[in-house]
Amino acid sequence: MIFVVWDGEVTSDEWGGQIPRLLTDSDWSASSRLVADVHTLSNTSSMGSTEIEEAAAIFGSNLNAVARTRVAVIARDEFGKVKYYGDLIARFGVSRVVFNSLDTACVFLGINLRETRKRLQELRAMLRAVNNMV
Repeated sequence: MIFVVWDGEVTSDEWGGQIPRLLTDSDWSASSRLVADVHTLSNTSSMGSTEIEEAAAIFGSNLNAVARTRVAVIARDEFGKVKYYGDLIARFGVSRVVFNSLDTACVFLGINLRETRKRLQELRAMLRAVNNMV
């Protein structure tokens, strides 16, 4: 299981840098499920259609790493952008759904809600601690 949390402002450069790290991570190739919690994003203004399309192309460049992957994304304000991205990566064999609730995302992935919520909260707290140090 791969857990991804975006919190606060995320730039297209930050997102673009994360994708290659995900694809080359040994845990990525061992997992067929990913939950991304982006519901606390505050600003993605640097991510337009072009940046979203470029990010999808990076995923598509490694079909072995993404095919047959189930992705659940929890989004609120960025729902439209996330859905557009999901539509683009679907052509590579990724089963993806954008949710506004972690509960239904966990049902889609077949994972434990309580454990998932705890892990996502831990990751968000770590991000905020690092950001407060900067």
